[in-house]
Amino acid sequence: MTRGDYAAALGGCKRAGGPDRKLLVALAEALLERDARSLDAQTQRGAFVQLGFAGKNARAVLSRLAAKSEPRSLRAPALSALTRLGDKDARAELRLLSSAPEAQVVDLAFAALDPARDHERLLAALLSPRQERRLAALAALGKAAPSTQVRLALAEAARLDPVPEGRVAALFALQAQGAEASDAVFTALDAENSSVRLAAIAVLARVDPARALTRLPDYLGAAPSQESLVAALALLQLTAAVENARAMQALSRALEADDAALRMRVAVLLRAIKPNLRDQAATRARLEKEPVAEVRLLLALALGTADPAAQASLRALAAGKDVVAVEALRELAALDPVSTRQQLGALLGSDNPQVRADAARALAQLHHLPELCGLLADPDANVRRAAAGAVLAAAA
Repeated sequence: MTRGDYAAALGGCKRAGGPDRKLLVALAEALLERDARSLDAQTQRGAFVQLGFAGKNARAVLSRLAAKSEPRSLRAPALSALTRLGDKDARAELRLLSSAPEAQVVDLAFAALDPARDHERLLAALLSPRQERRLAALAALGKAAPSTQVRLALAEAARLDPVPEGRVAALFALQAQGAEASDAVFTALDAENSSVRLAAIAVLARVDPARALTRLPDYLGAAPSQESLVAALALLQLTAAVENARAMQALSRALEADDAALRMRVAVLLRAIKPNLRDQAATRARLEKEPVAEVRLLLALALGTADPAAQASLRALAAGKDVVAVEALRELAALDPVSTRQQLGALLGSDNPQVRADAARALAQLHHLPELCGLLADPDANVRRAAAGAVLAAAA
């Protein structure tokens, strides 16, 4: 679609009655493909993020961007996105770019390397000065079969990678190495960086449940903290964990913490816990007095829309004009689709770009696409891309 054709179609889109579904999808594809071809890195990255959200519905656009006639700087992110969709041919093409002269292209291509066939290159990349290269190598090695060489290299990365993100990625990669990785993970429980400590707690429960049952309960008696919350969740997820009651008590105590961020973390974790293990009464009691809207939303989501208290809280939150209102409306859509659609439609006119973008995604998920036509010409580029990505994601 040429720029002139796009402008004409967009004009028709905004007239009374709006476009048909096919035209709206074509406009969304054209917008994202244009931005993906941008020489501005932020614009290109934003387009590929939305194409990634669209999943298999973005395959046609991604295939055009990945054509061999395109520059490597464009092919690499397109092939990477196709690889994540399970395209074996795209993975093979991306792997061939791992020897390209452009460093950023190689960073993306390393994610396509095979941990069995390319393990020497992946292990060498753990020492790369490029953070993106190391993270890609760690992600690939996280799928490697257990071996002493890989385990020792990952253990070293978990201790010595220059950035916390790398040390965390190394710990999660060690999961595939099984119980043999237990010592390296256990050592990281005392790491200086909190993100590394949290990762170690979660990973220890997966690689060595018996050892986790002897060590993680130590966190439960302390004052509420991120570590105590992750330890509690890890114990609750272990089969027949003997510390279930203490773990749930630790989470319930944290619901009463003065730190709103800690309460928010508990609310998020509650959704990962089996309903029969949750303290629903404590969650409901906190919901009734919680002053922070974001935490109220998460607590209501943990209880579910079938719970009267949660439903009442969601309706109150939905009356707002912010991103929390959008999320509350998304949850209430199954109960009152007509009213929800009207309220989300009104939020498309918000002065807040994030609210407009989130409302667009919510409407698309409810398969109400014509309302999004105007946002394809929104003054904010991120909103335009979000609307296009939402349309494309709902196109099937």
